[in-house]
Amino acid sequence: MAADARSMLQMLLEDADVGAFDAAVARARAAGLSPDRLAELEHERAIALRLRDTLLRHRRNQAELQLLNDTANDLAAMRGLDSILQAIADRARRLVECDLAYISLGDRDRGDCYIRAAAGNISGRLVGLRLAPGSGLGGMVARTGEPYSVEAYLHDTTLHHTGPIDRTVSAERIESLLGVPVKLKHEVIGVLLAAHRAVRSFGSRDITALSMLASHAAVAIENARLLAAAQTAVDDLRVANATIGSHVDDLERTADVHERLSKLVIHGKGVEEVVHATAGAVPGHVLVVDELGSVVAGSGPDGDRPPPEIAEIGVAARRAGHTLIRDHLCAVPMITESEPLGTMVHIGTAPISDIDRASWNARPSWPRWCWSPGAGWPRPKPASAVSCSGSC
Repeated sequence: MAADARSMLQMLLEDADVGAFDAAVARARAAGLSPDRLAELEHERAIALRLRDTLLRHRRNQAELQLLNDTANDLAAMRGLDSILQAIADRARRLVECDLAYISLGDRDRGDCYIRAAAGNISGRLVGLRLAPGSGLGGMVARTGEPYSVEAYLHDTTLHHTGPIDRTVSAERIESLLGVPVKLKHEVIGVLLAAHRAVRSFGSRDITALSMLASHAAVAIENARLLAAAQTAVDDLRVANATIGSHVDDLERTADVHERLSKLVIHGKGVEEVVHATAGAVPGHVLVVDELGSVVAGSGPDGDRPPPEIAEIGVAARRAGHTLIRDHLCAVPMITESEPLGTMVHIGTAPISDIDRASWNARPSWPRWCWSPGAGWPRPKPASAVSCSGSC
């Protein structure tokens, strides 16, 4: 009797399977033990098996809690949404000991959800599959916000079946399926699903464990989204800061050009000096053309542009009364209060920038020039101030 009891305890310590306990009773029966003793041994076997089940549940619960704790720590260290979702699918498969696990997220723009990550999938149909509101088990969970499971998906009449979903279920050979909502506060943002490729039921333990993982998933997903939004905001601020810095540089450059040209005018310098000063402030060459398109002053050669093109844009700007820009050419008419006097043409080494255009439109006033056809560069005479047109 004592030996039999000790063997039952020994088997518990050794994590023996159920068959070992049955074999101990069979050996006692073969040894010719009395009916009373056999009854006691059967009772001890039943108690031992209950203890075994309790120990197994405790160990399983401990393993689940450890897995969930490790998952929470791992998810907290992850940054990318895709890697987070894949980790969740992998852990769900281990946690429920299922053949397949996957997660879908809601698409607010389209009003449905779609599968973003999977573990254990055997077809190329699953990831990316869209679930219309209320369709399939995932769609039902997303709509109701409650866990739901079926033992034979394709034969279950409580679900709304669709062709794409059923074909994917067949391709993955899914039989039993469990889905739990991924909730952020009271909003369902996705569905976490576990599947078996054989007909099996999901117990309350499976539902609880998967729901706990879904809670961790919701926090990790939201953190990833917030981090992505913050990173986007930082990037936007960097771009804005760079843009502001560029504008400040442009304004300083414009002010410098305006100051330099104003000093030339104040000291009575001629257009030749103004042309060369302008050319020193912008990349390229500067020419002045008269009303006929003839070049009467310049800072250098015409570059690659043929004189007819320069003459044409100069005359066109003078007639239009405002700045004209064509690729590498910028023409600004010089206009007094009463008459146009000619056109400055900038031949750039690159397409004209906004700041170059602003600089050209900010020409300072200088003494009025009087054009004398055939007499070369016009001679100055007192009159009202003249400036290049600021309109574009």
